[in-house]
Amino acid sequence: MRKNLSYDNSFTTFFFSNFPDSHVEYEMLKFFQKWARVKEVFISRRRNRWGSRFGFVRFFGIENVVSLERELDSSYVGKMKLYVNLPRYRRDGFVRKIGGEQLNEVKKSRGADQHSL
Repeated sequence: MRKNLSYDNSFTTFFFSNFPDSHVEYEMLKFFQKWARVKEVFISRRRNRWGSRFGFVRFFGIENVVSLERELDSSYVGKMKLYVNLPRYRRDGFVRKIGGEQLNEVKKSRGADQHSL
């Protein structure tokens, strides 16, 4: 039976910044496809507090998240070193598995911190 990947929750999201202003989502998608199958790339219209552009990339079925994070963080887009890490905040509070270990994700809200199980 073929699995429908559009409803599959086995994806990993990374935050990235420090890439050329000339690059748009399609170019960053092509760049990230060198490492794994990409679900989507989002580049914010806003800039971070240091004035740099930033975005998010989602990959399907990553087995070793830490290793991929290190590889992406040491890569260059043109002459600029890309900064990549796992996002600090999650849009949803689901539980994610990294390297076989189950991690409880923290969902930040305006009020007190809420932990999901």
